[in-house]
Amino acid sequence: MEIVRAADATDDWREVLKWQGRLEELMAFIPEPPSDVSEQVLALFLEAHRKGVASTGSTEHALPMVALQTRRVALLGKMERFRDQGEEMCSLADRLFTAGKRQESVWWLERARKVAEAHGFFSVECRACLGLGDESVEDGRHEQGVDLLRNALAAASLSEDEHIFAEACILPTLIEALFTTNNAPDELETLVPRFRAAAKAESRKKKRLGFAEMRSLYLSARLHEARGRPDEAVGEVRALLALIRENRATVQEMAVSFRAFMEQASVDLNVLDPETGDDELIDVWVDELTRLRGV
Repeated sequence: MEIVRAADATDDWREVLKWQGRLEELMAFIPEPPSDVSEQVLALFLEAHRKGVASTGSTEHALPMVALQTRRVALLGKMERFRDQGEEMCSLADRLFTAGKRQESVWWLERARKVAEAHGFFSVECRACLGLGDESVEDGRHEQGVDLLRNALAAASLSEDEHIFAEACILPTLIEALFTTNNAPDELETLVPRFRAAAKAESRKKKRLGFAEMRSLYLSARLHEARGRPDEAVGEVRALLALIRENRATVQEMAVSFRAFMEQASVDLNVLDPETGDDELIDVWVDELTRLRGV
């Protein structure tokens, strides 16, 4: 075990993973009942796989990580570390969803939500409801998804963790779903400014432009258009372009994501429609989009 820890200390994830084939042997050295040492062994191998994914982008780490996380969930339950167990269930669900295993992902999210409700862990309930809401919206069950996302938002405000980041994740999905179910209900007049505030706070905390801040301006422009306020919509798009110019290095680092976002906005916003929009604004928008396509 000391050899594995030494390899981990050198940040050599490949050296750590050489020992995974002897995991059962390592675990056998740890006496019952389950202890922090048992959990640390599993966490050590999980972290090595995460570093492997970050380093290589390879999908070969997915199945071993699922197996390790499943085992860690059971271990954390035996140790009565229920908050950690719920968080690990949510992380496992995210991994399964990314791998296309949606039914398994939903099953784990539902289990995480039950753990959260049983023990009053609002941060876990927030993550679980966000995941379930995302899945419902993506599956076309918008009303169910909206209810779950509202639950996630309520749990975020009660969370024992910082809730700004959670709100910046939940609100855009909820807002988009509300646009789909009912074109600009009164609720959006409250939610969109709330998302703007959360997104700006997230950017300040990270000390760099966050994608959420740009998305919040786009959604604000959509709301103004839906409410018949075209001048305000133009103002939000101008503010968005100013952010791009002021943070050009950050935008170029994430060129693929920002380009896809701008292309979608070109379709969704009337003020950017070549036939009915603001010609000067459209010219500037197209120049910025062309610049991103060249990155």
